[in-house]
Amino acid sequence: MGTKFYAVRKGRTPGIYFSWEDCERQIRGFPNAQYKKFSSLAEAQSFIFEDSVTKSVSSKNERRPISSEDMIAYVDGSFLLAEMAFSYGAVILTDKGTREFSKRFDHNEDAGLRNVAGELFGAMFAMKLALSENKKNLHLYYDYKGIEEWAKGRWKTNRELTKSYRDYVKQCEEHLQIHFHKVMAHTGDPLNERADILAKAELNIK
Repeated sequence: MGTKFYAVRKGRTPGIYFSWEDCERQIRGFPNAQYKKFSSLAEAQSFIFEDSVTKSVSSKNERRPISSEDMIAYVDGSFLLAEMAFSYGAVILTDKGTREFSKRFDHNEDAGLRNVAGELFGAMFAMKLALSENKKNLHLYYDYKGIEEWAKGRWKTNRELTKSYRDYVKQCEEHLQIHFHKVMAHTGDPLNERADILAKAELNIK
């Protein structure tokens, strides 16, 4: 059986959950709860996104459908010390729907940054994808503070990866408006959690 997606449109914490147990905690005892099970993430998103965060893509948090000029990306990274491998997971949302991506890096010179390396590569992947699809705005959701701090030049770039990341962001910003959104790690944000799952799956981490 494939993965099931439980969409909670009205509950304690609306969002998409990947187990009935997590979904049940949001709706049990909640007045007039609205939820439904789906076999694909895209279907679950279409059910809840009338009231969901993915419509809040403007700087003023005005709720509207995702524009053809916008891309929303949730990225996360993972690390496996035993194999000196790291990875990223990315959930990408546009007006055309939702896609998932992940990639593993083995014995890479940037492995010293552990899971942060994966998140940096995931962020750069999202930027590259946005540019290739002629997007004007990228709303990047991440959970490691350095994703924005290095990009904005507020943290020192002491490693080659952080330097190349900072320079790549500057290059991308010539054609793409990048909006950074900090997400608290492992606090139940469904799409952030999904990006984490994708990254870990590349390293066979459960």
